[in-house]
Amino acid sequence: MASGTLGRLRISRPRPSPLHPSWWPYLFLAPFLVLFVVFLMYPVANTVIYSVENKQGFGPGTFVGLGNYQALLRDPRFFLALRNSVAFTVLGLAITVPAAFLLALGLNARRLRGRAAFRLVFFLPAAASSVIGAMIGYVFFDRQYGFINTQFGVDVPWLASGALILPTIYLVIFWKYVGYQSLYFLAGLQTIDREVIDAALVDGANGLQVVRYIYVPLVKPILLVVVVLVILGSAQIFAEPYLLTRGTGGPGQGGLTVAMMMWEAAFRQFRFGYSAAIAMVSVVGAILASVVAVRLLRSDT
Repeated sequence: MASGTLGRLRISRPRPSPLHPSWWPYLFLAPFLVLFVVFLMYPVANTVIYSVENKQGFGPGTFVGLGNYQALLRDPRFFLALRNSVAFTVLGLAITVPAAFLLALGLNARRLRGRAAFRLVFFLPAAASSVIGAMIGYVFFDRQYGFINTQFGVDVPWLASGALILPTIYLVIFWKYVGYQSLYFLAGLQTIDREVIDAALVDGANGLQVVRYIYVPLVKPILLVVVVLVILGSAQIFAEPYLLTRGTGGPGQGGLTVAMMMWEAAFRQFRFGYSAAIAMVSVVGAILASVVAVRLLRSDT
């Protein structure tokens, strides 16, 4: 009888207090989760909702389904902006990323003197804001008062030519970010054991073979990160083309980007639904391009 009674008894355990160590991980994660929801998840959810609404200004919108996306397909300016943003992405992957890797190789050389000073010089442009970078670009490339035309006695319409506006903007972006991206590669190169390189040199490998068969495979994880950053960053290019073209996109809309068009639709025309649709297409396109690039790099073993 006593044993049956004891079997039916339940042992109640005290609940941990909020100050109990088991709660500490949640307390530490709480600030990040709150900020993540408020400043990322909530805006993303609103963007998705706005993209299927005819929302003019700050008033309530009306549901239009895929109407905003259909309007995008009929807008020739959107395809111009998309072409330019894709061009910035291709130039970044084909020129900026290899240049950043080569720059990192130079900064990692054992015989380089003043390594810290060189790192600082190449990183400084990235520390400045995009607005300052665009202003410096304007100082160099203005047709009448620009440094290049006045100092070299040429009359090149860097910012006034439909054919030159996009390469000129890219030069400003390249100057600003190549040093920043090289720091990622430099961090990866410094993790490589020097004995591996010395052994390869003893076995008769030359400099190019060391780079190809040792440096490149070992910094591949860093390369994946840089490639994704370039793709995502190219989809957000706004300040440089906006300021260098004075918000017009330049002659022939050669400097118009998707981010510029999205800003124009939202804050000039107050077409928030249309702007949200542009944002959704840009984000989805950038994510898909990043996934494809990562898979291609991972499969290239």
